Amino acid sequence: MKHAPWLLFLLLTALLAAACSSPARRPAGNGGPTPPSPASASTPDPAASLSGPQRMKATVEALTGTPKARNARNIEILDAVAADLSARITRSGFSCRDQTFDVKGKTYRNVVCTGGADPEKGVWVVGAHYDVFGDLPGADDNASGVAGLVELAHRMGPHLARLPFSLELVAYTLEEPPFFRTADMGSAHHACELKKRGQPVLGMVCLEMIGFYSEANIQKVPVDALRFLLPKHANFIAAIADVPSAGLAERFAAAMNRAGTLQALHLAVPAGIEGVDFSDHLNYWNEGFKAFMITDTAFFRNANYHKDTDTADTLDYEKMAAVVDGLERLLLQ
Repeated sequence: MKHAPWLLFLLLTALLAAACSSPARRPAGNGGPTPPSPASASTPDPAASLSGPQRMKATVEALTGTPKARNARNIEILDAVAADLSARITRSGFSCRDQTFDVKGKTYRNVVCTGGADPEKGVWVVGAHYDVFGDLPGADDNASGVAGLVELAHRMGPHLARLPFSLELVAYTLEEPPFFRTADMGSAHHACELKKRGQPVLGMVCLEMIGFYSEANIQKVPVDALRFLLPKHANFIAAIADVPSAGLAERFAAAMNRAGTLQALHLAVPAGIEGVDFSDHLNYWNEGFKAFMITDTAFFRNANYHKDTDTADTLDYEKMAAVVDGLERLLLQ
């Protein structure tokens, strides 16, 4: 992610909207699993006996434990990660495919997994990028978001036959610089394809850094005068939307807060304010879809951001699981 003055406007708008929060962005990572054997929905899930937090920790450790970083230079690692994610989500009952595209003569891939009703009845998209910036481990940014995606698949699998809409889970490649804010982003390719399909899109959720929390008063804001708008503690999750998508972010926060496990704050701001679009949801806004980002606010609380200390042992897996609980409630409302 990037630092930006948008937060000033973000928080000013929060005052008007009676909401609080700050957006976040991404780090990198050294890691990637060994390519798995082909999986099917009937393949026993080795993680089925684990708790949600345990499953999410296992996913983060697999992503941060690759022999090389999950960046665009290491295509063999990205391919292995994509294959592993496809296998994990397939075991939950989804049908997965690769969405491939070429950049400078090299082939990259999103993993697109679908389940539920006919897409003509409406599509919900939930996505997270699996690549990293540079040669960092990238646990919070964004192995945490990918772990949320895989865990959501596990939670939603038993509901697929009864869903009144199509659920599309997407693991994106090439979100990080130098591809960010270009047509080469994996999410740009997916959003464009989604637009061409012409199916009704109910909403898109971007999971961008959902793993770092602290009860200490470490939460930062860009302007001291606005500090009263945010909790001093860093023990909350934020839902960031543009104005047209405000209702989606509000519904997610309400679902989270009804559970009472982890505080959730929602905020809607004009899409033109710099920084609020610092992840994959921006490409869905560009195509006219409603979308919002779920984030722990990145560098406004996590001192490990874009450092080699962004490791699996710094994340709170119980709270990550609580975020997935809230997202599951939103989708099943």
